[in-house]
Amino acid sequence: MADVQDKASKGGIGEEGGTVENTNREMEGLEETTYQLAGVVSPMLPTAPANLMSKTSSLRGMKERHANAPAYTGKNENGTSTKDQEETPLNGGAGGGTPENDKEREKKKDSKRQKVAFSAPYTYATKRDYFLLIVGTFFSVAGGAMMPVFMSLFGNVINELNTTLDMNYVCSVMAGVAVASFVASWGAATCFEYTADRQAAHMKLRYFNSILRQEMAYFDVNDPGTLPTRLESNVVTMRNAIGIKLGMMAQFATTAIGGFILGFTRSWRLTLVTLSGLPLLAILGSILGYCLSNGEKGTLSKYKEAGSLSEEALLGIRTIVSLGGEQRTSKEYDKKLHEAERVGVFWSYFSSLCIGCLMGLIFLMFALGFWYGGQMVADSFEDALNGSPPPPLDSDPSTWPVPSFRGGDAITVFFAVLQACFSFGNIVPNISAYMKGAAAAEDLLALINRKSSIDPLSPDGVRDVPLTGDIRLENIVFSYPARKEKKVFNGLNLTLPAGKTIALVGTSG
Repeated sequence: MADVQDKASKGGIGEEGGTVENTNREMEGLEETTYQLAGVVSPMLPTAPANLMSKTSSLRGMKERHANAPAYTGKNENGTSTKDQEETPLNGGAGGGTPENDKEREKKKDSKRQKVAFSAPYTYATKRDYFLLIVGTFFSVAGGAMMPVFMSLFGNVINELNTTLDMNYVCSVMAGVAVASFVASWGAATCFEYTADRQAAHMKLRYFNSILRQEMAYFDVNDPGTLPTRLESNVVTMRNAIGIKLGMMAQFATTAIGGFILGFTRSWRLTLVTLSGLPLLAILGSILGYCLSNGEKGTLSKYKEAGSLSEEALLGIRTIVSLGGEQRTSKEYDKKLHEAERVGVFWSYFSSLCIGCLMGLIFLMFALGFWYGGQMVADSFEDALNGSPPPPLDSDPSTWPVPSFRGGDAITVFFAVLQACFSFGNIVPNISAYMKGAAAAEDLLALINRKSSIDPLSPDGVRDVPLTGDIRLENIVFSYPARKEKKVFNGLNLTLPAGKTIALVGTSG
């Protein structure tokens, strides 16, 4: 034992120690370890079987092979994928490439990520899930088409209010639309919510299994305490994105397209007049978003400074009280709060002005649409009367000529276009939510797809082989991934005899 300790001390054992286990799986996984380990590890197996000797004999020459060892295939806490990082060879070998090649490689990786991100939530979807997605999309499209159909029927009802025609048929059709809308909405919600729950369960199970497979080196650079929080937040974000929100996105798109088709079919001129204020509406909306974003960023920045000041004061409250600095600290905190208030009030002036302009412009569009629609109805009646005037003294409106454009048509066009614009506005938040969910799913897949250097659940490798052998470590250089600049072993030479328990103890224990 003393001889072993002398050899360990000559090898330059650092402040931190570790244990060396003589297991076949670890010896096979040494080529892929992510620790900074250089040197020669050669087991001496005098009584090992021939097939095992052929495997373990390749471990000699470890130094050259480890220079090209792969990096992590997961993600660090800062969100960067360690798989995408080029590591410097541990023994001074050449690695990497020219800046041009690095840029091309990064572009290819970024494009690959973008392709994967869109379908990432459905990585583990089965045929049943895809079938439910198709059925749910069909129901969503059907539900979105109900609103333009209802608008068309509503216009027909208005056209027939002042006539003697029977409206029971139109009312029956409207009742049928209501039932169809209920069935479509229920079917879409059921299909999308069911598939969302299934994908969330698949992600949770595989993520947890992947955590259990990782080697200890992974947890040196990734805090184990953050992994459950990361799992929960990402799964919730992904599940909300691919649930009913995905179905609503298809429904809103159908309503918008159907509304514009209905409006241009009934009267393309009135549709264009109603949409005349849309460019200005989009500009005001962009300005409003800019003001709200800057106001939120400014106030959060000032509140962050105030929070930092209060945290510092509370941590050092004994010192502040002993020096009588309570009033000064209170004034500084109050100053930070007033700065946040001034920033919020400044941007709120512009935000409120934009909101007022938006609402005023919307009502101006209403007024313009109704005015032009009334002009079209009046011109249509005049043209009908001039083309086929009614008999003199005939007071029965049913015998009068029917104009080509009536009040119900104007109402249909106006509200169909208005509903289409609102539907387009509702699509954007759902698209943003889906992209966030896809990014969350991709973050989960980064760990799920990561190959562990030492996989305790892998069925590969030689198992339960009876052997008795020594382990010899020659010129070992080792450091932890989280502290690569600090070497734990530097040129360690150590022989571990079979049947003996060896402990390497540093100054920190």
